[in-house]
Amino acid sequence: MIRIRRSALFAVLALSAGCIRFPTGTERDADRVSADIQLFTLARGTADSLAIDARYYSMDGGERVRFANDTLRVQGAAVATYRDEYAGFFARVPLTSALLAQGVRIAPPAPRVGPLPLPEFTFFPTTRGGPLAVTLRAGQDLSLPIVRGTQGTLPAPVLEQWSVVVSRGTRIISFSGNGPVPNPVVVPWVLIPAEGPETASVAVQSLRVFRPESANNRVQMSVNAQAQLEYTVRIVP
Repeated sequence: MIRIRRSALFAVLALSAGCIRFPTGTERDADRVSADIQLFTLARGTADSLAIDARYYSMDGGERVRFANDTLRVQGAAVATYRDEYAGFFARVPLTSALLAQGVRIAPPAPRVGPLPLPEFTFFPTTRGGPLAVTLRAGQDLSLPIVRGTQGTLPAPVLEQWSVVVSRGTRIISFSGNGPVPNPVVVPWVLIPAEGPETASVAVQSLRVFRPESANNRVQMSVNAQAQLEYTVRIVP
């Protein structure tokens, strides 16, 4: 099962890896920077949203990353500015039908040491292809249509994984695979817990990792796109 990373975990990992350093009074600027862009689509209830978490780390021991442009933009509009070296940039935007049709156009903040491999990119999130609430007749397989997101102007993903978690009462089953998330996602009836309440919950999770190529070694960039699509399944005789 894919584990969804949280903001606190990013800071802990960066601190343990030496990417984040505490002020010493003799701080020097980073000469080489890694930009880590996390995109997290959450389809819960009737409202879908996309969280954008952009963090910048020194790759050469410098304590401070400076920016030529410290504004995160979506569809050309400013949605977040720099908070601090630990929090980075964060914004959550609603995924309207218009935004899904156009693609989400993201312009991450630009570090001063050099341009990002992709100063701006368009991204199409993975979303539900059907309603939140589904009715399933006992004995039948569950089929959930998925709208597979495309990379837009990002390069082809270097990694794709997906997983499905089914919960019915206290019973939980999960299965996963490599490659693009299937469309539809099919849960065989034999995998659905036989006993429990009338309603079950299903979460489909997907992960895509992109590595835009850099023209120089001063700025590297990665984009991790995750999605969690939640469904409510009513099981009837």
